Amino acid sequence: MNDDRPKNAHRPTIRAIAEAAGVSRGTVDRALNNRGDVNAEVAARIRELARELGYVPNKAAKALRFNYEPRTIGVVLPQTSSGFFDQIESGVAQAQAGLAGMGIHTSVLRFDPRSEAGLVELFARLEGRAGDSAPGPGESGRVDGAILTGPDTAAVRDAVSHLIAEDIPVITINSDISVAGKLCFVGQDLRRSGVVAAELMAKIVPGPGRVIAVTGNLAFQAHRDRISGFRDGIDQWAPELTVDVREGFDVYDQTRDCARAAMAEADRAGEPIVGLYMATGSIEAALDVVRSHGASASSEAGMPAARNRVRVITNDALPIVRAGLARREIDFSILQDPLHQGSVPVRMLADYLLSGTRPEPWYRSPILIMGASNADWSPREEIGRSPGHSSLQ
Repeated sequence: MNDDRPKNAHRPTIRAIAEAAGVSRGTVDRALNNRGDVNAEVAARIRELARELGYVPNKAAKALRFNYEPRTIGVVLPQTSSGFFDQIESGVAQAQAGLAGMGIHTSVLRFDPRSEAGLVELFARLEGRAGDSAPGPGESGRVDGAILTGPDTAAVRDAVSHLIAEDIPVITINSDISVAGKLCFVGQDLRRSGVVAAELMAKIVPGPGRVIAVTGNLAFQAHRDRISGFRDGIDQWAPELTVDVREGFDVYDQTRDCARAAMAEADRAGEPIVGLYMATGSIEAALDVVRSHGASASSEAGMPAARNRVRVITNDALPIVRAGLARREIDFSILQDPLHQGSVPVRMLADYLLSGTRPEPWYRSPILIMGASNADWSPREEIGRSPGHSSLQ
């Protein structure tokens, strides 16, 4: 069969889109790459024309250009003592290594989770609005994409919405920030994680009593979701248990003090403390309090500490958790694969910058359970594998 069409007719070019839209090739390039400086209506018309014509960006050519004009992805993570976000940063570094030669770089910034103002200032730095202190390769320091987590407050939502309005694509991770226009959320279904923790707790506690649930900061959506799920799960699986929620702000001293206060209050009320759920916070502080309380309670009751001990459920596979599982001080820990939470969004943003491919709205991290019998297990590190996206239901 004779086909007289030009060989490249099925691959529309930027020039073809520019001619159809009546604009310059530079305008088309800026609109398709979300670099701003293009009227919003014109940019929308260009993108629609590109879709209609079936335009597919040349990844190799774009990667070659990015080597001369590097693109920077800003990654904003809380600074905590738990080590969890250090593992996310390791995932970011591994994804960055996998993008060698693609002209895409990452810049990790940390914030104090107790300082909303400090976080909002970091978001301004991502836009290049903080002078010499901003990350990025250019003079302005403006990043080309952002990976964020933080408290879901009005001020933080406004700051993230401003990033999106400035044509900086945003992916939220671990604890979502509920703004319109972001590319994706990468993280666990933390409400369901809390329900799982409640079911485990209900099945291991020796009887009715009080369970202390320590979280970090309830301004974070992830922390609220875990506690909400835990409460609902206890209502379902063990309504005879009382749940006492305390905020420790992921700091040793505050976690220790709030756990001590909760235990003292339960003792005064004559209610036995049967469980501790560490939704998030300093595991070390919690275990220190549980040890001292367990020794005191066992001495008063005249029974071995092992029989009278508080049942403990934590999160993540940190070294202190593995050690606590091995010593039988922790019963179970619920994992969420922080390496994946660091690597997947970097690869998603790189793919978006190179080809315009949008991820599904929610990439779900798995809910995994660790006990003493599998405390030597390590989460997979599928850094080179294309992520299997899961749609928001």
